[in-house]
Amino acid sequence: MPHDGTQGPERIFYHTTVSEDYAGQGLAGRLVQEALDDTLAAGIAAVPVCPYVKTWLRRHPDYQPRMAPVHPEHLTAVEHAGRH
Repeated sequence: MPHDGTQGPERIFYHTTVSEDYAGQGLAGRLVQEALDDTLAAGIAAVPVCPYVKTWLRRHPDYQPRMAPVHPEHLTAVEHAGRH
């Protein structure tokens, strides 16, 4: 989800979904890695709100320093988007 952060553009990673038909194939991890790589390569800050993304980051500590911190306004933006 795009977000205008105080330091520039951000992308909030708030939910990761892969169809049950493809469970156990490592697709969620590939999805997260590709999305983070594309986001960071574009110079956009990545904000990890999704529990799966947070878990993935614990297994890939080289990405952790490149993540933007989660602030209350990120959670508010996700909550607001869920209402639409």
